[in-house]
Amino acid sequence: MNTGLKSFLVALLLVMVYMVLYYARAGWVADLALLVNLFVLIGSLASLQAALTLPGIAGIVLTMGMAVDANVLIYERVREELRHGKMMKSALDLGYKGALTAIIDSNVTTLIIAVILLIFGSGPVQGFAATLGLGILTSLFTALFLSRLIITGLLEKGKNFTVYNKWSQNIFVNANYDFMSKRKVFYAVSGLLIGIGLFSMVTNGFNWGVDFSGGRTYVVKFDADVNVEQVRKVLEPRFVGADGVQSTVNVKTYGGDRQLKITTNYLINEATTDADKEVDAKLNEALTELGGTYEVGESRKVDPTISDDIRTNAVMSLGIALLFIFIYIAIRFRNWQFGLGVCSRCCTTHLWCWVFTRCCTR
Repeated sequence: MNTGLKSFLVALLLVMVYMVLYYARAGWVADLALLVNLFVLIGSLASLQAALTLPGIAGIVLTMGMAVDANVLIYERVREELRHGKMMKSALDLGYKGALTAIIDSNVTTLIIAVILLIFGSGPVQGFAATLGLGILTSLFTALFLSRLIITGLLEKGKNFTVYNKWSQNIFVNANYDFMSKRKVFYAVSGLLIGIGLFSMVTNGFNWGVDFSGGRTYVVKFDADVNVEQVRKVLEPRFVGADGVQSTVNVKTYGGDRQLKITTNYLINEATTDADKEVDAKLNEALTELGGTYEVGESRKVDPTISDDIRTNAVMSLGIALLFIFIYIAIRFRNWQFGLGVCSRCCTTHLWCWVFTRCCTR
C-alpha cells in the first residue's frame, strides 16, 4: 500500500510540474483544480466509508489523468483561438465551448466502463470501478466549473493570464504528418502486433494473479538485499504436490531489494488449517535455509472459488464494456466503423499490456 501511495504522489507531482512548464499560469489553475478534485474525491470516498485499496488507488490515478486531460483540451482550443486573433476572454469562451463535446464524450465512455465494472465485476474490480466512476464526476466538476470560475475571476480583476510559455507558444503549430497516405503500412503493422499478441496469449497462456487464480501471498522483509532467482530456486522444490506436480511459485521484489512478494498456489484447494500451517512451515524452512534475518510482514489467501468468480466477472465485464463503447461511438458519430476502430484499439492495447506484463513477471 505504501508503494502504491508513493507512486501515486510521484505521478501527481510530475503531472503538476508538466502543466506549469507547458501552460504557464493556466497550468497553475489546472493544478489547483486537480488538487481540489483529489480532496473532493477522497472526501467523498471517506463519507461513503469506502475502503481504499490498491485498485482504488489505480482508479484515483486514472481520474487525475482524465482531469488533466480535460484541461489540456480546453487550453489547446484557447491557444488555437488566440492564434486566430481572438482576445483572451473571447478565446476562453470559445475554448470551453469547443472542447466541451470532446470532454463529455471521453468521460461518458469511461463512465460507461466504470458502471459496467461496478455492476458485473466483483472484489477488487468493483473497488476500482467505484473510485473511477466517482472520480469522473468530480473531475468534470473541477475541469468545467471550478477552473473556469478561477480564470474568469482573474480576468475580471485585470490579472495577466497566459496559456503558454515562450518555448511552448508555437510548438507543433506547423506540424503536418501525412498518416493517411501510409495507412496500409499501419494496417499491416497493427495486424502484425495483434497477431503476435494472440500467438503469445495462446502459447504462453495467462499469468493470473492471486485474485484471479487463487493462492497465498506473503510479503517478506529481509535485513539485507536478496536475489530473486536464488529465493525462487530454494522455494520451488518445497512446493511440489503429492502427485509430483510443481506448484506455481512467483517471487519478485516489492518496494525495494530487501523486500519480496512471494505467491504460490500450493495446497490452495485444501481449505483446512493444517494446509495453511504446512505452507507456512515450508515457506519458513526455505527462508531459513537462505540465511539472515527475515520477517513475514503480510500474508493473504484467496480461495479458488472466489478467484474463479472474480476472473469470470472481470472478463465478462470487459466484453460488455467494449460492446457498449462500440454502440455509443457508433450512435454518437453515426458511423459504426468509428466504434469498431475504438474497440480494436482497446483490444490491441490490452493484448500488448498483457504481453508486456507477462514478460516482466517471468
